[in-house]
Amino acid sequence: MQYRQVLVLILLPFIGILCEKMDTPVSISCINCIAHASSAQNFNKTCTDSCGVFRVSKDYWIEAGMPMVNRIPNSHPKAFEKCANSPICGYHLVQLYMQKLKKDCNGDGVVDCDDFVRIHKLGADKCHEELPEHYLDRFEYCKEVVPL
Repeated sequence: MQYRQVLVLILLPFIGILCEKMDTPVSISCINCIAHASSAQNFNKTCTDSCGVFRVSKDYWIEAGMPMVNRIPNSHPKAFEKCANSPICGYHLVQLYMQKLKKDCNGDGVVDCDDFVRIHKLGADKCHEELPEHYLDRFEYCKEVVPL
């Protein structure tokens, strides 16, 4: 498990470069804080209601457009799990979801990481509601150590 975390840390700068080249709504720093809030960056591949470091549901994946990993067709029975458990596909999945559903959840007139973390956890329709305390605590901690 440690090796996978190191691999992600090595890949993140490259993902950041791609982020600059593509129209992606969520910064690399923000997406790291979403991962930390969601799972404390735990790479456990067990899927119950959600999967991957971003702990996304199958409905989330469908809403984002069912991105594929390694050319596995999205009709494949394991397509959702494969994407959600892949750090790169998971990153792309969150970007697609936010591109589609981004909005100002906290009413400050700006769509930023504080809104994205709420959309990610609560969905766009409920993003104005309170975040679970453990989730908010992990997000706030990440914001302190990672400049957004």
